[in-house]
Amino acid sequence: MSITSASRDSYQFDLHARYSRLAEILTSMLAPSAAIRILDVGAGPQRLTEEFLPAGFAAVTRTDVQAFEDEHLIAVPPNAALPFPDGAFDAVVAMDVLEHVAPSGRDFFLRECLRVAKTVTVVAAPIGCEPVRRAELDYASAFRRLFKADEPFLVEHEDFGLPDPDQVRSTLEAAGAAVVTVDNVRLADWLALNVANLVLSTVNDGDAVRAAVSSLQNAAIPTDEPGVQHYRRFFIATRDRGVADRLAAQYPDVAPPQADEDPNAALLVLADQLKRYAERYHGPTLEAVVADRELGVKTLGEVVAGKDKHIQELQAVADGLAEGLRRNEALQRTEEALQRANLLIEQQAAALEIHAQALESHAQALRSALESLERLRAASLAGLARRIVRRVRGEAPRAEGARS
Repeated sequence: MSITSASRDSYQFDLHARYSRLAEILTSMLAPSAAIRILDVGAGPQRLTEEFLPAGFAAVTRTDVQAFEDEHLIAVPPNAALPFPDGAFDAVVAMDVLEHVAPSGRDFFLRECLRVAKTVTVVAAPIGCEPVRRAELDYASAFRRLFKADEPFLVEHEDFGLPDPDQVRSTLEAAGAAVVTVDNVRLADWLALNVANLVLSTVNDGDAVRAAVSSLQNAAIPTDEPGVQHYRRFFIATRDRGVADRLAAQYPDVAPPQADEDPNAALLVLADQLKRYAERYHGPTLEAVVADRELGVKTLGEVVAGKDKHIQELQAVADGLAEGLRRNEALQRTEEALQRANLLIEQQAAALEIHAQALESHAQALRSALESLERLRAASLAGLARRIVRRVRGEAPRAEGARS
């Protein structure tokens, strides 16, 4: 099964970068043929490996720890051996799976993937280092602020810890494989574009907007760049010396990052732009809500009910940013969306809280005034009644303070 290039290009940037690289690796090692057998370990409910491969490959065999109600997905319990004989597949792939395997079971998992692979094994996983861990914590924080919940995959990353790349290579080499590594997705791109994707998911017609923005990002932003910190590393392992030589020629070693790149830098630029947008379009509205005491309750309701309009304005900003997308401009303009969206939410919440307090104070003042008026009315009525009684009795008027 193969989907159109246009459909593939609309996938979220990180996913597109991951599976495009996988398809490149496999097609450079294996000519498309119905006879080629590929195993996707930890494939999940989607057929992503199959979708990104070019036409001509046979259907991909898929496994995961559960079957997701898919009769074609083979369930394999955690830490169990793969239910296939040695060398049963020309290629075995495990895409962002190793970090979801408990550390005590990772060596066995890697050896099992090598065992059932005839030609090549491809394992991709986040790089276990402090910059990547910090970026994941930043993304998890953004997810919680937007959706009031934890991102379940990243919870497991934190619980298990990310794979040590040196340990992964050592395990594969100890099993007799030659290993070539390829880094994938610049860390700054991974954090910024994933955060922007979260923000776009909250707008009306979010899926269509995200697809359009992703298509532009996938066309403009490369999946890797020598000498900088990346999010993910591919480990390509083979026991075939000829394949190993071709891999080494195609993917030569590159120098490691020279500096600890700050993945939040580009977010700050976009954040400043959205701050100016918020001040221009939303500040006056909130000030009017607080200032207009008589229409306060009605206006407050309109602010809450106007959430969709607010989101549509953010969508229009995103569309405008995407229109002039280039490599660095796209990164800078898309990345700050989360921080500014959070700032807008906090500003609105603070303004609404101030307005609520003002309304409460006003209500208390009105209640006090009403109580005073009621006491004055009662006293006036009592005095009037006494004067009427005296007039009926023919008594001379008396001072209000005199005893009756």
